[in-house]
Amino acid sequence: MATSSAPPKPVVGILSLGEMGTGIAQLLMANDYKVATCTAGRSKYTLKRIQKSGITAYDTDVELIAAVDILLSIVPPRDATATAIRVLEASRNQEAIKSWTDRKIDSPDAKLVFVDCNAVSTRTTRSIHALFAPKEDQEPRSPSPATPSPSEPLQSPSAVPRRFSLSRVLSFRSAAAESAPAPPPPIPVAFLDGGIIGPPPKPKPQPSSSEGGSSSSTIPEWILPSLVISGPHVHTHLPSPIRKTLNMTVLDHRIGTASTLKSCFASMTKGMSALATISFATAQQANVLPHLTSHLEKYSPKLLEHARGSLPGMPPKAYRWVEEMRQIGSTFATEGGLECGEDVFKGVAELYRFVAEDTVLGDERVESRKRGRTAEDVAGAIGEAVQKKRKGNGAEGGNGEEELRLAWRGSWS
Repeated sequence: MATSSAPPKPVVGILSLGEMGTGIAQLLMANDYKVATCTAGRSKYTLKRIQKSGITAYDTDVELIAAVDILLSIVPPRDATATAIRVLEASRNQEAIKSWTDRKIDSPDAKLVFVDCNAVSTRTTRSIHALFAPKEDQEPRSPSPATPSPSEPLQSPSAVPRRFSLSRVLSFRSAAAESAPAPPPPIPVAFLDGGIIGPPPKPKPQPSSSEGGSSSSTIPEWILPSLVISGPHVHTHLPSPIRKTLNMTVLDHRIGTASTLKSCFASMTKGMSALATISFATAQQANVLPHLTSHLEKYSPKLLEHARGSLPGMPPKAYRWVEEMRQIGSTFATEGGLECGEDVFKGVAELYRFVAEDTVLGDERVESRKRGRTAEDVAGAIGEAVQKKRKGNGAEGGNGEEELRLAWRGSWS
């Protein structure tokens, strides 16, 4: 009796390989998936991660697109649209089309599944989707007046009056070019909306034999984020095994649903981190930080726990969060009808921009930390940058008090 073999696992491409992308790559490879990426334009830190991880590296987007079945875009939000355009251009490259067609010779209806996992607004996600959407819904063009209707007999060329055509005069295409075959269609792309909620995947700590646990298991359990997905035909494009491996939650068939959920969740986590950063930095400069932490410990210990847990992890990621906060604000305005949310998160974006560009914390890397390893040191580093900025603006020496004194004197005159 013949037994049917399981279909081969899809090859997964990942753009790019920050902490989250690297964690997902390691998870996939631990489950026997082949993972690939492109090295063009990558930083030295990313190249080191690729070398250590065993991920298959391609030199160009064209080579990567031709070799993978599913592509996960996990880039800083500011690069989400540019990355999608790179994928679109690569899917139209003649070499990529030929390689893809040869590889899919037995699956002529196959599509490259492009999952945008970036923390962008619903509006941005839909605009990216429009890049890949088929154009069959366009209104048909009305027939030209010079085109005879099907009921009219075709006239001989000599009987048809010649009309002046600027395009004919300016055309330099040869007869050979006119008769050349049309280029092959691009690689078909199925776009899906994704959002990653939670920290990067990592293996659960394995108990030692002295603790009574089993150390014989070769496949450790993983702590996983949630990868929420929305879009048409998700279950067709993403087979059940990979959905289970990546802990996917399918929301609905609409593009934008996953991005909206991601924005709402991130506003609560990264927004709270921003409030804690402002509070701790202000308390530190006013010399009341120890009092703040002691009162939080007594009256709101969960907030203190969150602050001390989130602030040290923020500095290496602050540059990524700048545009994410703006995108969150956009989602609140367009999907929730709350323009005030857009204003609030513009301020949050400015805080993260200040951390990334104007403090020493902006030089921190996940791989090697020097400053900001505690919530108190994050507050201290921000305070140093604020004082430096004040000196540069000439705001030192009690100018604020002098302005206030003059304002009060003027109000009594």
